[in-house]
Amino acid sequence: MAKKRPRKKPTIDPEVADKVLLLLVSGLTERALRAACVDKLEIDARHVDAVITDARRRVTIAATVNRDAVIGEALTRLDDIYRRSIGIQDCKTALQAQREKDKLLGLYQATTLYGDREGSSDEGDDAATARAHLEPLGLAPEGTALSELARLAAARILEHGDDTE
Repeated sequence: MAKKRPRKKPTIDPEVADKVLLLLVSGLTERALRAACVDKLEIDARHVDAVITDARRRVTIAATVNRDAVIGEALTRLDDIYRRSIGIQDCKTALQAQREKDKLLGLYQATTLYGDREGSSDEGDDAATARAHLEPLGLAPEGTALSELARLAAARILEHGDDTE
């Protein structure tokens, strides 16, 4: 039995490797990419798969982001914008930079203006119980915000306060 010799990795010119990378991300089909590597870049057909695999690896590495570093850069930029804006007394831009920084840091959650915040999945037991008691009274259409149901119930109680005797 003949021993298999380990395949030597093809050595490819870095400039050609960059061209393969550009072809890879240009949206070519797999077949068109292979054809371009052989025809245009004159890569040996036996090595095309290895070269394309290497290009894919390079794309993956380039796409890997150090989240903490990117957030740090963004915070630094926002701090710089804030500082410069305050320096020229541009309060509008300074406020916007501060809002963006606060949003990036998750200091506040977006809320809807008219939405039923109590109707969310984290609705507490007390709120669910209150809704279960108020909705059957027919004070408002189904799905009305709990705070509005409570206001309507209080108004009815105030209207008919002495009528219960």
